[in-house]
Amino acid sequence: MKIKAKGMFKRLGYVRERILNERFISYRKPNGDSFCYIQFDLKEKTYNAHYFDSKGCHPQILSAKEILAIQKQIEELGGKFTYECRTDV
Repeated sequence: MKIKAKGMFKRLGYVRERILNERFISYRKPNGDSFCYIQFDLKEKTYNAHYFDSKGCHPQILSAKEILAIQKQIEELGGKFTYECRTDV
């Protein structure tokens, strides 16, 4: 049985967030007082990854396994997503 993106993120310590808006798929990984956040925008076909701590929001440096999980999620969603680097989060 092949593992799905949700399972890959779970193995990495991420929890899929329940969002009332069906436009987004979001994963959150707590890390003490901070957390990592990966979000897929289904309408705009983009994704972003951020790290939030007491000093604010920063772009997330992704591990190889996180990149594989992101690629798997994109594949499950039909492909053709682009990375969106936002600074106004």
